[in-house]
Amino acid sequence: WLGLNHSPGYRATRIEDVLSGRRRHSTDAMSRLQIDSKSQMARDLLPLMTKIRPTSNLARGSLALLKEWDRSMNRRKPEPLIFMAWVANLKSKIFADELGELFSSFSGFRTQPLKRALTKDQDWCDDRATKATETCETILIRALEAATSDLTKKYGKKPSDWRWGDAHKARFDHPVLGRIPIIGALFNVRIPADGGSYTINRGHMSPDNPKAPFASVHGAGLRAVYDLSDLSKSRFTIAPAQSGNPLS
Repeated sequence: WLGLNHSPGYRATRIEDVLSGRRRHSTDAMSRLQIDSKSQMARDLLPLMTKIRPTSNLARGSLALLKEWDRSMNRRKPEPLIFMAWVANLKSKIFADELGELFSSFSGFRTQPLKRALTKDQDWCDDRATKATETCETILIRALEAATSDLTKKYGKKPSDWRWGDAHKARFDHPVLGRIPIIGALFNVRIPADGGSYTINRGHMSPDNPKAPFASVHGAGLRAVYDLSDLSKSRFTIAPAQSGNPLS
């Protein structure tokens, strides 16, 4: 039994794109590859999502940012936060009415079902709770309006001031000392991080966690680039190092 939830392959596709056409690769190039944060998922979905005309100034401003976005899940940019919040809201607005009680077990961002609902099976976009027949454009607008409204409550009124790293933080908790009241915070590290669930530089998220849906909960701890022509030039890094001593 191999399960039903398979990776859509965005990271592999991005690796192929970066490597294609190059016959020789340096340690510098391989180091850059490991921290590449361009989102193939955004490149796949955004063209299906941005052909709308939202009504509020907030949504229109957010949409304008997304149309100029380079698809990089950069911790210093607002676009990744807007995009991921929009995707999370869109998933709920498209599938929750049909799935009912089963929706809670429909975990993750579900990018491939979303793409299919926006293209081949647009009947999913209709909200069964209403008498009207909603189009995918209507649902996309509602999801963007809801997402941006929620973001203003958490990160301020101006989308240009939002930052992906404010929501997407990597967690390094000390397994013992980090649990001690009062002093535990001294041993637990939180840092704004690039990337997301579908970038080479992976920062996997748990969107079904209402308190921190975009926190980075799983990523690379050890990174290495081996130079097979001269092993002494190989590179290694471990985050945030291995001693467990916050003064080290």
